[in-house]
Amino acid sequence: MLNCSSICNGCPAQAWGDKRIMPNGSGSSGIMLVGESPWLDEMRQERNFAGAAGAMLDRCLRRLGMERQQLIVANSAWCKAPRLGFFDKPSPLSEEVMEHCRPHLDQLIERTKPKVIVTLGGVALRRVCGVTGITNRHGYVHDSPYGIPVIPSWHPSYILQGNAKFQSVLMFALRRAQEVAKGEWQRSSISYVLDDYEAMQKYLSEPGWSLLALDIETPKSGKLDEETVDEEDASYTIIRASLSHTPNTACSFPWIEPFISLAREAVARAGVVIMHNENFDRPRLEAAGFRFGEVHDSMWEWHFLQSDLPKGLGFIAPFYYDGPSWKHLNDAQPDFYSACDADATIRCYLGIKRDLQAQGRWDRWLRHCVQVLPIFRRMGQRGILIDRTQQSALKVQLQAEYDVAYEKLQGEVPAAVLPVKVYKTGKQGGVEHRVKCDCQSKEAVNEQA
Repeated sequence: MLNCSSICNGCPAQAWGDKRIMPNGSGSSGIMLVGESPWLDEMRQERNFAGAAGAMLDRCLRRLGMERQQLIVANSAWCKAPRLGFFDKPSPLSEEVMEHCRPHLDQLIERTKPKVIVTLGGVALRRVCGVTGITNRHGYVHDSPYGIPVIPSWHPSYILQGNAKFQSVLMFALRRAQEVAKGEWQRSSISYVLDDYEAMQKYLSEPGWSLLALDIETPKSGKLDEETVDEEDASYTIIRASLSHTPNTACSFPWIEPFISLAREAVARAGVVIMHNENFDRPRLEAAGFRFGEVHDSMWEWHFLQSDLPKGLGFIAPFYYDGPSWKHLNDAQPDFYSACDADATIRCYLGIKRDLQAQGRWDRWLRHCVQVLPIFRRMGQRGILIDRTQQSALKVQLQAEYDVAYEKLQGEVPAAVLPVKVYKTGKQGGVEHRVKCDCQSKEAVNEQA
């Protein structure tokens, strides 16, 4: 049992907390859920994840064939926070409270020994793993200081705040936790060639491949989201690139010769080149002398499959890639980071293709996206011819039609509801004068304040 009194003595939360909400559930599934802290519904019902957020969590569990009682459901802090968002951005006070409460969760994990922990929300992720950034960490199987796998996802309350699209992502994390707890999930081995020209030659000379995933890094690209990188990074300086022709393999190399020529030859003989955000990578590679045949963009392939979800590679990868999260390694391990980009790109491309084929939509993707893109690109390069004289005449005509329609519409509006603008004109003889303008009649009337 937890010795709560010895832990809680001297905690700053004693100034506002009136009771702890203890964890519940048998843990028979081997899964522990960890959230942030109790709030009003939890305090009233005296259980974690109560109210609307708890109801949504229960629905997700039932759809996966689980009941809440089979899990251990706990929080990072066991008393109600003084206000919503108290733990979101660390402050000296919130950190002191979290550290004071740390033994509660530590002892619970030690005593129950779950097979996997699912953290719900950024606060729980930071508390259990000491890292941040759910978007590029959700659904991955992380190592933890407890020696127990951790799978992050979004908090149900966040999903209820206009983010319903992430409910399926939460269910994916819970299903992955089931697989880990049952021993059905295992990380596959990888084979990456890092900055080794001879090994890269051997890798690219392997027979039988026709697909080639290609990714580049610029000075800023590793710190930006693929969805916006072409807008925020104008640099055409390439510093590193990576290739992958087979899932779980890749080669990463610095953007220098003779690596560049070897990569150019490989791209020239590839049947299909895969990029994640072709609009960013392709112009920079073409400027460096690369020429392409058929190109498939895995980012837009994903958007064709799941149009409402984020398109960044780090977000998409957990659905098709069983490796570790890597998007935080750009500075610490740039060679490995780049190799992961290419490996994840080819794995995602093939996985999304399987899903589109299962839905009978793959041919439509090829027709509506892949095959029309070169036409649009040629149109964009030529530009659109505009008759400036006709354009100016049309603008004048449309403005005249607008003015007539506006005056007619204003005539239908009762004078009592017309807006009135008041302009101060200063004081004369100690009396402030104002000019009142009726927006319909445009008549000005002097009025003493």
